[in-house]
Amino acid sequence: ATACEPNVTEGAVAQLQSSRAGDPLPQLTRGFGGLAFVQARAAYAQSALAVKSLLDQEGAARVMKLVQAAGRGVPLGEAFRQSVSVPPDRFAAEFAAR
Repeated sequence: ATACEPNVTEGAVAQLQSSRAGDPLPQLTRGFGGLAFVQARAAYAQSALAVKSLLDQEGAARVMKLVQAAGRGVPLGEAFRQSVSVPPDRFAAEFAAR
């Protein structure tokens, strides 16, 4: 939902620039629960940017398909491969390079 808010890009980038949390996104396969507060804030910001990027690249229908598959218990990597045109590892690498 955050990815659909106005000015999400600017707010998320500002949050990440002010954070010293490193790169928490790779840890999110285990959820937010194990992250320290500053890492969780950075992870939310980074997640919003990743979802916004997916929405821009793939469109809402494919992102919804991904969310629905994950909601049915399909492992995230498999749900990604079923729903989105780019493999999850390639998306992560391209996202990290930005």
